[in-house]
Amino acid sequence: MANSAIDIPFYVAKDGSPLIESAGEMGFDSLQTIGGTDKIVSAPVISEIGGGWYKFSVAFGTAPFDEGDLVG
Repeated sequence: MANSAIDIPFYVAKDGSPLIESAGEMGFDSLQTIGGTDKIVSAPVISEIGGGWYKFSVAFGTAPFDEGDLVG
């Protein structure tokens, strides 16, 4: 059984000011295992929380976080 999803928040600033309305331009460049398996097709969506804060949700045990050797 997969674990419950958790949100991973992060803050983005540009020139000292919060970067807003940019979630559509954000994404993961790479999600690969140490063994070379490409997991990018299962990358979580990044959404804006507000004021320069963004998040993505993960549930360890579900793709792409279903392998312990994910190296980003």
